[in-house]
Amino acid sequence: TAGLAWITSRGKLEGKRILLPLLEFVFHFSWITTVYAYAANLLQSEAYFAYAPALFGLALLGTPVGSFTTLRDASFVPLFLYAMMNPPSPAGFFGNLLAVVLYLALLYLPNFRQGLIRDFRLFRKWRFWRALHHWLVALIVLRAAFSVEGWLERVLTLSLLTIAFHFLWRLHKRYVALFLSAFFLAINAILILLIWESSLETELIPQPRAKEALIGGLLVTGLAIGLGIDHARNLHRRLSDRSRQLLAYLFASIAFGSIAILLSSDLLWNESSYTALIALFCLVLIGIGISAKIKVYRMVALVGFALPLFRLFVFDIRDTLIRIVAFALLSIFITFVGYLYHRFQSRIE
Repeated sequence: TAGLAWITSRGKLEGKRILLPLLEFVFHFSWITTVYAYAANLLQSEAYFAYAPALFGLALLGTPVGSFTTLRDASFVPLFLYAMMNPPSPAGFFGNLLAVVLYLALLYLPNFRQGLIRDFRLFRKWRFWRALHHWLVALIVLRAAFSVEGWLERVLTLSLLTIAFHFLWRLHKRYVALFLSAFFLAINAILILLIWESSLETELIPQPRAKEALIGGLLVTGLAIGLGIDHARNLHRRLSDRSRQLLAYLFASIAFGSIAILLSSDLLWNESSYTALIALFCLVLIGIGISAKIKVYRMVALVGFALPLFRLFVFDIRDTLIRIVAFALLSIFITFVGYLYHRFQSRIE
C-alpha cells in the first residue's frame, strides 16, 4: 500500500484534482495502520509504547514529501489510532510528562513551521483539520494527566497543558486552543473543589497532603490571575473588548474561588485566620487591578470582600479574641483599600 500511494502520487487525472490525493491518503492510511497494528501487537503491553504514536507522527512531519501530496496529512493517522485505543500509560510522573511534551510537539510543529501547513494538501482545504488535531492531542494528554497517581503531579500536568494551549492560542488565533486552555484550568479548579470533601477520595480522585494542596492551589490561583491579566491587557483581533472582559471575569473568579475553597478545606482550615487571609487576597487583587489598570480584578475583589464581611458578622463575632483581631485587621484592610483608591485615582478608570 505504500507503493500504491507512491504510484498514485505520480498519477494525473484531468478534472478530478481531489480524487487522486484522496486515494493516495487512503493508501497512506492503510500502510500506517498496518505498521501501527504490528507494533501494537508486539509492544502495547510496554509502558514506552505511549511514545510511539507521537514519534511516528513527528517522523511523518519531518520526512521530505518528495512526490507525495498527502504524506503530511497522514501524520494524523497514528494520533487518531492511539486516541481511539486505551493502551497503558508511561510509568511515573516524568514518563507521563515526556508523553505530554511529545504530543504537544506534534501539535506545535505545524504551527511554528508554516511550510508544513502548506504541505497539508488535503486537510488544508478543510477548516476542521486544525480543530481535529487539537481535540485528538487534548484527549491523549488529558488521559496522560489522569494517569499520574499524585494529586500535585496531576495539577502540575494540567497547568502545563493550560499554558501550552494558551500560547498556541496566541500563536495561531484559533478558538479551539482558547477553549482548551480554559477547559484544562477549569479541571484544575474542580480538583481543588474535590479536596473540600475527603470522602470523595478514590483511585481516580486522590487526596493531597496539606503541603501539596497549598502548592497546587497557589499555582492554579496564580495561573488564573496571569491568564486573566493577559486577556484583559492584550488586544486581540478575534476577540471583542466585551469578550476579553468576560474572560478576565472568568479567570479572576476561578482564582478567587480556588483560594477560598482551598483555605476552607479540612487540610488547611484555620478558623482564626480564614477571614483575614481572604481579605488579604482581595487586597492583592485590588492591587493588581490598580497597577495593571484592570477594572475586572477590582470588581471581583470588592465583591469578594462580602465573604470575609459575612464571616466576620456571622461566625467570628462569637469569640471575643477572634472578633477583636478580625475587626482590627479588616478595618486596616478597608482603610488601606481606600488609601489605594485615593492615591492611584489617576490609574483607576
